[in-house]
Amino acid sequence: MTWDYHLKDYKKQANVDPVWHLERMIRYGLGGEKIRREDLKKYLPELKIAPQQKIFLQLLLDETHSPHPGTKKRHQGRRP
Repeated sequence: MTWDYHLKDYKKQANVDPVWHLERMIRYGLGGEKIRREDLKKYLPELKIAPQQKIFLQLLLDETHSPHPGTKKRHQGRRP
């Protein structure tokens, strides 16, 4: 596959424009890199991605449904 940019230019652009970098990661894969939750939360409204992708990412960020560390469990205690 041929790339439309050099790696050095990509890294420079990614540092200058985090929205551009997040869009590229979402569209073309993460390449072992992880998206920081804080960045996704901050820039999600600005991302130009497919509506289905945006909805999915919003669901992942929704703390009432996302079972990640730090989220309070919905059901406290035992079931009868």
